Amino acid sequence: MFNLFGKADGTPNRKVGTTVPLFVPKGADPQPVKPGEYFWIKVHSSQAAFRGSIFESVKQLVVTSMVNLNHPVLGDQDMRAIQKAREVQKDAAVQLGLSSNLISLVPATMTHVSISIDFVLDKENNLAKLGALVNDGSFLAAISLAPGAAAVAKTVSGLAQKVIQTFIPAEERQPILQFSGDFNLSADPAPNTLRDGYYVILGSQDEKNPLPPTIQDLTVGDGDLRIDGQPVTQFSYVILDVGRSLLRTRKLSEGALWDRKLRDAESFAQQAADAPFAEDDDKKEVWKKKCLPALEEARTLLQADVNYAPEEAEAIYKVAFKQCADLITGQAKGGLESTKESFRPSDLRLERAKIGIVADGTLDQAVNEYLQTQEAAERVLQASGWL
Repeated sequence: MFNLFGKADGTPNRKVGTTVPLFVPKGADPQPVKPGEYFWIKVHSSQAAFRGSIFESVKQLVVTSMVNLNHPVLGDQDMRAIQKAREVQKDAAVQLGLSSNLISLVPATMTHVSISIDFVLDKENNLAKLGALVNDGSFLAAISLAPGAAAVAKTVSGLAQKVIQTFIPAEERQPILQFSGDFNLSADPAPNTLRDGYYVILGSQDEKNPLPPTIQDLTVGDGDLRIDGQPVTQFSYVILDVGRSLLRTRKLSEGALWDRKLRDAESFAQQAADAPFAEDDDKKEVWKKKCLPALEEARTLLQADVNYAPEEAEAIYKVAFKQCADLITGQAKGGLESTKESFRPSDLRLERAKIGIVADGTLDQAVNEYLQTQEAAERVLQASGWL
């Protein structure tokens, strides 16, 4: 059962306004987003119910959003956007056609994220002349930690804020749905913990269509929302879709310099492994003067990449390290065996110790665990359109 406006004692206290987020799981076992994992938030669908006397003299609805990742890269800044402008259609419930990403795929390295969604009536129809620009996405950008994307989001946010303040000043705004809240990211269950699933927010300013104090069943479909089995046509709503992935994977490095450095190291190792007359001394030379410098530089760059959680950054490095080491020492399939068998995996013990690998077999175990998790993560990312 969903209690929409209940007081501490469980009794209802409101019938119009905006509900708290109502969580609807996607599967049987919805999981919280834990530190070290990744998540994204997008608008699954939204509706404006133009019912009530409030719409008699209003011609346009504007949907705005605000996201704060509470992350140093964005300077704890509220990132604003104008999602949609829509002509009011009296006594009708209209799908708004929103499907934008609010937060792109980011690591859960912050304590919480803040989100606001407002359905605001443009009482004076001031934004009419900018309607095409608004609906073309000119004041819309997904929030990301990638340097280029972060800069774009900041610029768009500034423009959106100026447009809102100029064309819809606070005294002329009339909200029909107004939500603002925090979602926590924690290893331990906590109030408002962000979970993999849907968050439904309902709104009504029409006393003839009051929000119910409780809902027995809430169902999210591909294009509609149902309450107790019936399509929702009397309320405005927005549905947020939260996705979760254990990994980002190296495939989403987006041309990062560290990935190029890892590729260089892997290429050097492959060339040494494939050289038909290479002696062990030659392979040692390649390892120390080419592979290791490229690997170490890549590790430094990777550890500084805010798109990756520290745990995955280290795991990606270990996978590349092992691949290069196996090629150089002849342990990898496809590589030619060492001619003198004097350059062995044990000769790399010092380098392995630098990345926390001391006991024999520990590196193999760490790499295998990551690769197994990577397979599952790639399926999730592909299904969600990230890969």
